[in-house]
Amino acid sequence: MDPRITRAWGRLRRLFRDPEQESDLRGECSRPTVEIDAKTLEQGLRQVEMLRQHGRDLTGRTLLDVGTCWQPTIPLLFYLAGCDDIVLVDRKRVLNNDILTGTARNLAKHAAEIAKRLGMDEPRVRGLLRVDDDATFFGALRHFKMQYLAPCNLLEMNLPARSVDLVTSRSLLDRYSESYVKSLLPEVARFLKPDGLMCHCIDQTERLDYVKLLKDARFSVEIEEFNPVLRVVADDGAPADDPSLLISLLVAAPPQPRGEAARS
Repeated sequence: MDPRITRAWGRLRRLFRDPEQESDLRGECSRPTVEIDAKTLEQGLRQVEMLRQHGRDLTGRTLLDVGTCWQPTIPLLFYLAGCDDIVLVDRKRVLNNDILTGTARNLAKHAAEIAKRLGMDEPRVRGLLRVDDDATFFGALRHFKMQYLAPCNLLEMNLPARSVDLVTSRSLLDRYSESYVKSLLPEVARFLKPDGLMCHCIDQTERLDYVKLLKDARFSVEIEEFNPVLRVVADDGAPADDPSLLISLLVAAPPQPRGEAARS
């Protein structure tokens, strides 16, 4: 289906939803594929670049990715950028060994672009993405310094306070109800470290809704970029004027504890 139609339908559902019958889960994950989508690759690279421009060294960081589904491309890019504890969380269990290892192998085909953008040597990118053919799902996750928690509800996990450096998400309002995201953001603020950040990739039709949710949860938008220029050409050969590229990238900081805010 045309992505514009999908997004318009999602917008209408949010406008005319019945709160009493609203489910936490809204949309299905994208169809399973190991192909590298140009849009997703660009979004992941830009998130890393934006964080670095914000003065954030990703080496050794703990990252939690909300709603990974069939698309581990962005978590793999953060692994390449230096994160060494990556937690993937889904409400339904969908990711598997074939998807994870297949995505990594196809991502290695773009090692030159990734190396250039992340300031790495191309052979190192290829080496980090290489996984044994007989690797189990657990073995592949461990190789990429990942854990996969699914089915999992973040509202019930009770993660330790101030234990996570970064939280990433992509199209949350497409996958989860607005009420669920509204409940989730204060919990994210609780387990993010005081200097932690949350990176969002959102459709521009959802931007106002999402920014309001962030502000209601007392997050502050630190960086925002509209329509990042598509600088990579991946397996699907998406053109630069593809209407599905109308997205916003947001980097938001959690509210500071009152005592710390007063001291600063």
